Amino acid sequence: MRDTRDPTVIRRRLTEYYSLARYAVLDAGGMLYQFVGDEAVGVFGLYQPAAVAAAQALRCARSLFEVGHAVSTAWQRTLDRVQPSRGVHIGIGMGGLDLLSWRPFSRTHVGFIGEPLNLAARLMSEAKSGEIVATNTFFMHLDAAHRKLFAEVEPIEAKNVGRIQGWRTTHSALEAARSRA
Repeated sequence: MRDTRDPTVIRRRLTEYYSLARYAVLDAGGMLYQFVGDEAVGVFGLYQPAAVAAAQALRCARSLFEVGHAVSTAWQRTLDRVQPSRGVHIGIGMGGLDLLSWRPFSRTHVGFIGEPLNLAARLMSEAKSGEIVATNTFFMHLDAAHRKLFAEVEPIEAKNVGRIQGWRTTHSALEAARSRA
């Protein structure tokens, strides 16, 4: 019986996912910050208004849904056991980030710190496969047409963060809106 423990299969699928996720972030106008396991962290709007950053992040999320579905479907075709879920779940935070040097006097080894990264990680764990859970700040910077695609969720209790006001949408809702446009 083939299983996900096969290191060759894992490497092949993760490499495929990393490559496609990197492209999705860059193509939407963002900067790929890092991968943490199978989590991709993108940063949007470094030199743009918040509304532009929100639109770019949402466009990237749409692409990541497609990437997640394609990679998990290809992965499932190599396995005997059925995966309990497919695709990706996405958390989006928005706000100021600080850039810091990981090495003294180095411009090449830098990282971001800030609450939006924490919030996005907490909200991602709240999202199910095929869903986005985003902060209120992100939601408020979307245009009216995209805000209609989100539903308010009960405040989310997030470890070491507190209660977060969140908004949820699905890949299906985004695709239905795109087909109507």
